[in-house]
Amino acid sequence: MSLLLEGVRPAPGVKVQAAQQVFVSDAIVDILIDDSGNIVQVGAGPRSSLSLECPSLDCSGLMISPGWTDLHTHIYTGGSDFSLSPELIGPTTGVLNLVDAGSAGEGNFSGLVRYVIEPAEFPILASLNIGSIGLVAANRVSEVAFPTSIHVQETIECARRYSDYICAIKVRSCGEVVGEAGITPLRQAREVADVLGLPLIVHIGLAEPTLPEILSLLRPGDMVTHIFHGKENNTFLHYGKEVQAALARGIWIDVGHGVASFSYRVARQAIEAGIYPHTISTDLHGWSVDGPVWDLPTTMSKLLALGMPLESVIAAVTVKPAEFLRRPNWGQIQVGAKARLTVFELVERIGTDGAGGIVIADSLGDGLSISRFFQPRYTIYGTKWWQASSRFLRELEQ
Repeated sequence: MSLLLEGVRPAPGVKVQAAQQVFVSDAIVDILIDDSGNIVQVGAGPRSSLSLECPSLDCSGLMISPGWTDLHTHIYTGGSDFSLSPELIGPTTGVLNLVDAGSAGEGNFSGLVRYVIEPAEFPILASLNIGSIGLVAANRVSEVAFPTSIHVQETIECARRYSDYICAIKVRSCGEVVGEAGITPLRQAREVADVLGLPLIVHIGLAEPTLPEILSLLRPGDMVTHIFHGKENNTFLHYGKEVQAALARGIWIDVGHGVASFSYRVARQAIEAGIYPHTISTDLHGWSVDGPVWDLPTTMSKLLALGMPLESVIAAVTVKPAEFLRRPNWGQIQVGAKARLTVFELVERIGTDGAGGIVIADSLGDGLSISRFFQPRYTIYGTKWWQASSRFLRELEQ
């Protein structure tokens, strides 16, 4: 059955491409999706010629973008001790595309495919952990610290077997995880990624290894996640020049908010210097979902409040992750393509004392006043759609 989106406006930086016209943020459009889930017409609204007798969503006053992507989640429900149900943090929060960030290694990846990825009603991909057991007992049993933790050939075979779903090789390269293994897990992950032609996603934290050591092993197209963490001795603030040099040669940086991996102080200094993360992700799992992360729209709102331009924030959950994942159609809205859309608005929220916005603390105790929040309203995948909202704003309003 067809679906009509009425009276929606492209978000800043977003293009809606019709057959002979491109609509941008000063336009109001209707978008017709046919019964196969493809966008077939875009008309200038309101009350365009597309006002047909088919189910419709009133999007008056709302903005549209390609469907949001969260590159860093943990959704291996039942296979990892801190993983969440993808339904909790997916389309009902405005996020169409989820990527599991290394919850599974070669020894248990088949279960992630069978029980999570294949049954889902929306797209899910995964980065494959270099450690064979993945994050079965995250932060209790290291997946990379021992000589027998990593099996290079089996990891390569697993990635080839499930190439439709695996988008990167993930390695946690921080002192609290690697122990005496040091830089070795990253070197092994480098070997695997090179054989497969996949990018690396590297989790950083406390040294050792140091950030410069890590960056020296990365190639253009690889990604560092948790780039704005504030842990003692190994942050962007310590190695800003090295990070900028890495950016110049094509290394990507990702937020990966998490429980203790996002410092307002570090992020603010980077953003004030004009250094924006390529991608905004949450690191959502069972320990972060009820604070301090909540959801992707709240994480986007934090980056906006820290000074990242609105257009860049939107690109960091749409066009840029689509580019990193080598799925450019995920970052487009155009006639002839499958509908992959998030409809949202920016809402104002004032603090209870009437001064400024809502203050949210980070894990280090610093507070950030946020007055403008991303509030998703609909997520559309083909002709299927979900009503959406921010989990944080829902909690706030109860």
